[in-house]
Amino acid sequence: MSTVDDIAAAVTTELNSAPAGTFNQTFTAQQLYVPLFDLKDLGTLHVSVVPKARVEEAENRSQTMNGFDIDIAVHQKIADWTAASISPLLTLCEQIGKYFRLRRLNEVSAMWWRTEHRTLYSVAELREKHLFVSVMTLTYKMVM
Repeated sequence: MSTVDDIAAAVTTELNSAPAGTFNQTFTAQQLYVPLFDLKDLGTLHVSVVPKARVEEAENRSQTMNGFDIDIAVHQKIADWTAASISPLLTLCEQIGKYFRLRRLNEVSAMWWRTEHRTLYSVAELREKHLFVSVMTLTYKMVM
């Protein structure tokens, strides 16, 4: 597998092996390349881990610093647009982000660098399909 695949697999393993009580909801994360679901299947919570990007920069004369972006998507069809429906999912996203903060992925020797969660959820998906979709990007760095 490629390095970005290995990192995505490690992120998936970390999510699925988190201690009980780490997250406010129960889920099994899946590593996917294209997270497409039928709307009828999204009545239950889905957490997808998707390899996204790789950036390579000079670290010194003989090594490069590689940044690997991994998206974590949270999807669930909700009944309405109330805080009672949306807030627990936002809390889960926040908990996932905090869980990875400063977390080293030892099996692939990658160090967390940042988490970006620029759009907390898709208003269009909520309005049109009653679907909560939130995507955050974790960036891990490795010197190679």
